[in-house]
Amino acid sequence: MSKFDDLLQQLGTGKWNLLIVISVGYWIFQIPLHSMGAAFLTPDLTYSCRTPHEANVDIQADNETRSQCSYNVTIEGNTEEHVCSQWDFDNTTYTNTITSEFELVCEYSFLRPLVKSIYFLGAFFGSLVNGWLTDRFISIARWGTRS
Repeated sequence: MSKFDDLLQQLGTGKWNLLIVISVGYWIFQIPLHSMGAAFLTPDLTYSCRTPHEANVDIQADNETRSQCSYNVTIEGNTEEHVCSQWDFDNTTYTNTITSEFELVCEYSFLRPLVKSIYFLGAFFGSLVNGWLTDRFISIARWGTRS
């Protein structure tokens, strides 16, 4: 017998090892889906300001005087800039996203990359803590002692 066969015989085989292989095999396909999820849930969508329909207000509609985050209102010759509070999103590629659902544009646009950063920070620290916990509790369950 080879050293590898001796190691397998010492570790043992059976239902327990089969359960571990199946659970790890299932989980390994989930990791890329979770990692890529934020890219598809928070895309950078094309949007435009939805201007209010007020009476006796002339809204400048050309692109030179209206940005996506504000619009100009002309009342009796005086032009005022107003901050946009509602947007129309381009839903041709994605019908519903976190970006459009929570209107993560203009002053809230920093939240889109923040979602991705928090996820990966959680994965980083979670892997450190979970690795330590696994080593600690596997050794207790297998040998009955703490390391």
